[in-house]
Amino acid sequence: MFQQNSLGHAEAQRAIDAIRQELERRDAAAVIAVADAHGELIALLRLDGAPLPSILIATNKAWTAARERKATRELGQAARDPDAGFDMAYFGDRRY
Repeated sequence: MFQQNSLGHAEAQRAIDAIRQELERRDAAAVIAVADAHGELIALLRLDGAPLPSILIATNKAWTAARERKATRELGQAARDPDAGFDMAYFGDRRY
């Protein structure tokens, strides 16, 4: 048997608060999504001015990052590689 640590609501809220403060400092709007290790949503915040479609984009990015165990930026760069790139539209789950 093994134990697996998981983010709880308090940790997710701290992450959202820190990101929100930075976005407000930059006078920027965004959707902040925090997911657990399986990609399931723990917390979500859409700041005023963030487009509604950003909700789905943020939750999908959180899911992908958790499932792939890497930043979505890294996946995007790999997909655009001229020699080994791949089409993200067919990368598995519809949430990619």
